[in-house]
Formats: sequence, C-alpha cells, structure tokens
Amino acid sequence: MRTAIHSTLRFAALVAAVLTGASAAQAQETPVKPVFRNAATHEDLVEVARKEAEEKAKQQMHDNAFRKPTPEEIEQAKPQEPTSLLAVSDVLCSNGLATMVPKRSVLHIPKAHAGRIGMREGARFVSYQEFAEQNRSWLASTPVSRKQAEGNKPMAEAVIKSFEKETRVIVATFQEGPISVLPLKVPQEPTAVTK
Repeated sequence: MRTAIHSTLRFAALVAAVLTGASAAQAQETPVKPVFRNAATHEDLVEVARKEAEEKAKQQMHDNAFRKPTPEEIEQAKPQEPTSLLAVSDVLCSNGLATMVPKRSVLHIPKAHAGRIGMREGARFVSYQEFAEQNRSWLASTPVSRKQAEGNKPMAEAVIKSFEKETRVIVATFQEGPISVLPLKVPQEPTAVTK
C-alpha cells in the first residue's frame, strides 16, 4: 500500500509540476497584439496621382525637347484669324429678299444675272429654300455628292457642259441645302529623281 500511495503522490506531484510549468510559461508569454496599417485616405491617393502626373509631364517634356513638330501641330499652333459669316458667304439678292450661301457654292453666273450677287439696301434675309422658291425664274440648283463637294471626285462632264447654255444662276446643293464645292484635288505623282 505504501508503494501505491507513493506512486500516487509522485503522479500528483508530476501533474502539479506540469500544470505549474504550463501556467508559468503562459504567464511569461506576452500576448501578441495585431499590427494594424493605416488605410490610404483620399488625400493620400490624390497626392500619389498628382506626383505620377508630374513625372509623366516631365518625361513628355524631356521626350519632346528635341522632336520636330508635325505639320498638323504647326497649323494648329497658328492663331486663327477671326472670320465673319459674311467673309465666308456670298449673298444673293432679288425683289427685296436676300439669302446667304457658302462661298464656292455658286457654280455658274450668267452675265445677265451678275447684279444679283451682293447685298442690296433694304433687302430682308430669308432661308435659301424660301429664296429659291421666290426666284425660280433665274435661280436653279444642281445636287452634288459629299465627295464632289470635298474636291475628291469630279462633277460629271455633261453637267459642267450644261452650264455653258444655262441662263440661270446655278447653286450647288447637298441634301437640298447650298454647299461649297472645293476645287478638284489632283493626286501628286512622285517625280523621278535624276542624278
């Protein structure tokens, strides 16, 4: 019985030592606190974006320092001269009415009607359609395509020949409104270089 008590005491001491050691180890360990980062604020994000934009602008300035401008950039850099509506239009006038049409839209002016081009004192401006209705006896129109108006496609030879016999003023129209007709663009042919 003595050995049983002795074994029990040893076991109890062992259990107590283990439990005491575990609690001591736990007591010695300091709890680990989680580490929190600060979240980026709106101001922080704006500042980062501003710095990136500044760096990009500096890089572009550096890249463009020795680059020649393109002809389009040169043209855009030129100051635009202010233009008035009258500067880019022709005025047709008759019987107290007047209308404006774009320059280069009047394709044919017979000598008999040359006096109808230009503003007359006391004339009242009306739309082209109203003016054309009131002056059908001396004013006619000929429809053109967009390519013809841009000068990329020639007008039919028969139409141009018909102007010679026409006694009325002829105005180019696109979708029933007057339109400028640019001169025909002639493609430039490469010239041979001789040495």
